[in-house]
Amino acid sequence: MKRKSLPFVFAVACFLLGLTLTVPSYAVETALDPGFSGEGITYGPKTVAIGRGTSSGGQDEETEGGFAGNTFLYPTVGVGISTDDNINRTSIAKKQSTTIYHLRPALGIQSSINATRLVAGYDGDYAKYSGTLFDDLYNYDDHHLYAGMAGYGRRGGYNLTADYKRGHNSKSGNSISDPLRRFDQWDRYSLQGSAYLGAREARINLRLDGLLQAKRQDLLKSIDYDTVALGAMFKLRVGRRSYGVFEGGWRRWNFLNSNADADRYYARFGVSWEATAKTKGILSYGTESYDPANPGVAITSSQGGPSFGSNEKTKNSTWQGSIDWEIRSRDLLRLGTYRGSRNSSGTGSHSISTRYTTGWTHDWSERIRSNVGYMAGAEDYKGTDRNDNLVSYNVDLSYKFRRNMLLRGYYILEEVDSSVTLFSYDRNRVGLFFEWEL
Repeated sequence: MKRKSLPFVFAVACFLLGLTLTVPSYAVETALDPGFSGEGITYGPKTVAIGRGTSSGGQDEETEGGFAGNTFLYPTVGVGISTDDNINRTSIAKKQSTTIYHLRPALGIQSSINATRLVAGYDGDYAKYSGTLFDDLYNYDDHHLYAGMAGYGRRGGYNLTADYKRGHNSKSGNSISDPLRRFDQWDRYSLQGSAYLGAREARINLRLDGLLQAKRQDLLKSIDYDTVALGAMFKLRVGRRSYGVFEGGWRRWNFLNSNADADRYYARFGVSWEATAKTKGILSYGTESYDPANPGVAITSSQGGPSFGSNEKTKNSTWQGSIDWEIRSRDLLRLGTYRGSRNSSGTGSHSISTRYTTGWTHDWSERIRSNVGYMAGAEDYKGTDRNDNLVSYNVDLSYKFRRNMLLRGYYILEEVDSSVTLFSYDRNRVGLFFEWEL
């Protein structure tokens, strides 16, 4: 029988809202655990940063009590063309390549009044494929709406964000063996909050995170889910700029149309530091468990979707690490690693994800920036016999020829070596984009 979590979800929402209304914040940050959102970690810092928006007042400078009052409007538009030599992610000899035309409008607004910052915005991604057998099936339009608020104070802070995304499954599966997955679209609704207790230089700091999320597929209804999560990080200063760290969390997935419900628990110990203005990082290691509601039982669903496998209970090590090193004013090196459980997307009950990433960003001049990234990792799908080894390389170069105009090009190589031969593939992508902040 499914566990009913709706009352608990509302309780957590009220808790988060109360927390954000009563505790002041340092800054907008991502969740504690890279697996908290299920999206993992990135290669390195984004290379694109153009313009400063349209302001209704003076500079939005940070003050001792928060921010000077101001409002900024950020309207931007991007157009581009890219190629993909294996859109079906297949290992067969005859791969399907395509040319894709992109339109990416965005509008953001930010307002700061004393110790409170408000943000809201929209960004879209419209893509039209050319050269495939069924172009209309590949075309997509993704949408992202968000709104948030953050508060600053001497003894703590908060951040609350509401987020809606309309996306597609272009990064999932193999359209030769599972065509519905390749063309499916989904809606995701999220509410995420963070609270910070303790001054920046205090001996003890505490951070609390909460997440409410619902995802609904258009076609693959068997993987529709609701999820709720809580996380915490306790930091004890052991040096001038170094801390001992304890972090832990819990997350529950309730699948609407299958018996794949599960809980994940994790706890890690480690250190964090900001030795100088040029070096900061966190390293932590611990244990986690993934507990299905129906361990040892085959996953079934009355709705359309992929074949899961079976529910498998696991206990394994987990870690996260992130190091930013500003080698000099023009060079930033970012190293990252993560290992932890992620919920099922239709293959097995869950997967154990491991990632190692490196990103190097270099400013050749005030106008030219490059980023080189590398990722190696693995996906161990529990409840099935599938294991994937992953490698990816990326090169990104941007040229800002005016304050609000930027030209960006990139190359990405992906390689997947799977124990299920059908899911092994290599893929090359090249893109060129023009971005203009109005």
